[in-house]
Amino acid sequence: MASFVKSSHNKKVGAIGEDFAANYIAHLDYDIIERNYTSYWGEIDIIAVKDTTLVFVEVKTKIGNRYGAPWEAMTYFKNKKLARTIQYYITSKKLHHSKFRIDVCAVVLNEDLSLNKIKIYEGHF
Repeated sequence: MASFVKSSHNKKVGAIGEDFAANYIAHLDYDIIERNYTSYWGEIDIIAVKDTTLVFVEVKTKIGNRYGAPWEAMTYFKNKKLARTIQYYITSKKLHHSKFRIDVCAVVLNEDLSLNKIKIYEGHF
């Protein structure tokens, strides 16, 4: 039961972080074309266009800085899973000739789930 409550709380925190990230990048002139794209390989949080570049945005959300910065959660295995999902997206949408990049949006929330800090890291890979 405790793990279900923790998982449910983590999903809520993640969803709140993704909403903050979507609003933030929209103010930075990203044109969001899709959110929470899911395939067999995994999920892409936000897919957007900035200028003429297709941008895949991975959102990492944490409450406080106690256990490190949000972007530090981008492990080798998470990067590999994200890369496979992006590759599938590009192939399925026939976007082989598109210019693209991967950004990480780091969101830090306060204990009451209000926004503390947000930052975009362009060109993660």
